[in-house]
Amino acid sequence: MKKTLWFSVTLLVFLLGFSFPQRADAFPAFARKYNVPCSLCHEAFPKLNDFGQIFRDNGYQMMAPTDLPEEHSEGYWPISFRTTVGYQDSTLTDQPRLDGGLGTAHTRGFGFTGLDILSFGTLARNISYAIVLAPGLGSASFNTGGTSTDLESAWVRFDNLMGSPLLNLKIGKFEVDMPFSEKRSLTINSNYVVYHYTTAVPYSANLGSASNIAFPGGITDVNDFGLGENQEGVELMGHQVDGLGTFRYALALLGNNNLASDPFGGGGNSFQFYGHVTQSLGGWGATSGQRLGIFGFAGQAPTKNNLGTQGNGGADNGFYRVGTDISLNFNNLNVLLLYMHGSESKDLNCAGTATGNCPVSPTAQDASWDGGFLEFNYLLTPKVVLVYRYDMVANSKQIDSTLPSNFNNVLSNTAEVRYLIWMSTRTEVWLHGELNWTETKSINTNPAPGGLQNVNSTTLLTAVDFAL
Repeated sequence: MKKTLWFSVTLLVFLLGFSFPQRADAFPAFARKYNVPCSLCHEAFPKLNDFGQIFRDNGYQMMAPTDLPEEHSEGYWPISFRTTVGYQDSTLTDQPRLDGGLGTAHTRGFGFTGLDILSFGTLARNISYAIVLAPGLGSASFNTGGTSTDLESAWVRFDNLMGSPLLNLKIGKFEVDMPFSEKRSLTINSNYVVYHYTTAVPYSANLGSASNIAFPGGITDVNDFGLGENQEGVELMGHQVDGLGTFRYALALLGNNNLASDPFGGGGNSFQFYGHVTQSLGGWGATSGQRLGIFGFAGQAPTKNNLGTQGNGGADNGFYRVGTDISLNFNNLNVLLLYMHGSESKDLNCAGTATGNCPVSPTAQDASWDGGFLEFNYLLTPKVVLVYRYDMVANSKQIDSTLPSNFNNVLSNTAEVRYLIWMSTRTEVWLHGELNWTETKSINTNPAPGGLQNVNSTTLLTAVDFAL
């Protein structure tokens, strides 16, 4: 019934998309490199408009002499910084108290979300690159938990192989061609739930983690894969303007050595696969026209490691994600709709031991769940953008038969306002207000009367988001 409802809503919204007038195309490029305003690539930073998406599809090239590094002035520095500073108020209900019972965790204060150091561009004609460094900062995330240093992205892409935009090859660490990029999302504090969901790990959108949730012992899912996380591998992608709009595809071959699911946390040596295909009508689908896509991921997580050294995980067990995505444009309104079905092998419900084995729970069963989101981005004025998103995940079969049917089901609502303070060919500054409320079902044990409690989180962020 859930699948039928999602399909019906998806089909209805897609068909309605053609009864509304379309938004006009924009005409952008890199701001400093090409000496143009940021708005030429971004409808509202960091979200790309149609031209910005095409520019990215071309490997960050305008196919002009100014693409080449030797054409830049000596003063051009291909490095950018981005951070968000402001005030945050967060609560997380039904947390275990040290003296017994449950209480509400509450933190508020001034701070910043973190720091991104970015470099994108071209090394030569048809050779593009990206480097994104997130340095470790002990006081980041509004002092609710420090961050560790990570090279989030590092890739080289060879564009227009054999002279065709249908053949481009990317190698390194990158965000796979997600239906809607989380790196380009207008929300700062609120992730797309379904991109990071794991069936037996309690989900929390608040306070950095749900580390003090006391869910039923002995039940786990050792698979720590997140589709929204950057992956290491190689990706073949391409695009072609056709009689309808733009056809796009991306096929990625990824390793699973980044998973920490084997008993020694070192990852495996198997391959994983991801694919995404889209067709747009009338435009690219970001700010004009309509776009429909399908995507899928098939992976394996190691559960044994008899050598006791990292990177030698074995006894892989499978999991997959499949879904569909739609982007619709009605004047200044962009509607994003995504549905995903996930499945996990029962053999991932195990607990590692010092011998390197991961015995399967006797009550384990193959798990399945459905989720997605519906998001509205409305450009009220050239300086004001309004955002609302509804996320949900519902389990149809738990990975352990002893869990209640609604264990770890998630409902989330996010509302946001962004106001453009300043934009130039060098900098961009936005005033950002974001409110998120998330409820996760039956994930915390109440020590007094027993039974499982729902956990609610609320986060309010008011901040200045800027890049230079």
